[in-house]
Amino acid sequence: MGVRARRVKHDGHRVLFGRAADIEDWIAALENDEADVGTWRWEGEDGDDVDRAGGLLFSGGPRPTSRMLALTVSRNGMVRPVDDETRVHNGDKVTLLYTRQQADAVAERLSGYGWVRDDVPAPVEPSPA
Repeated sequence: MGVRARRVKHDGHRVLFGRAADIEDWIAALENDEADVGTWRWEGEDGDDVDRAGGLLFSGGPRPTSRMLALTVSRNGMVRPVDDETRVHNGDKVTLLYTRQQADAVAERLSGYGWVRDDVPAPVEPSPA
């Protein structure tokens, strides 16, 4: 078991990916060619929707987005890792890791909240054995 997000925050640090994540699970998905990486652009309005947009990406739980991990956010040419203090603004691009099994559910959910696919899905190359 790793360090809990609550402890990280208590110690004055940020939580990578914006939430707790099972890294071993994601490594296995990548090694087994069960995950893809894609970039999505937020086209919603700034304001209340900003929190909803970020919450959609950075929260865990039993919904399609729980099998999605926000990796980076790009704004005005600057790329930064996503953490628990990341706020999404109109035009921001977020690179996501998600399971292929839930790719359609993730795309449907994101599209319904003002996200637009910003790239052609890039296959993740399995690491050499």
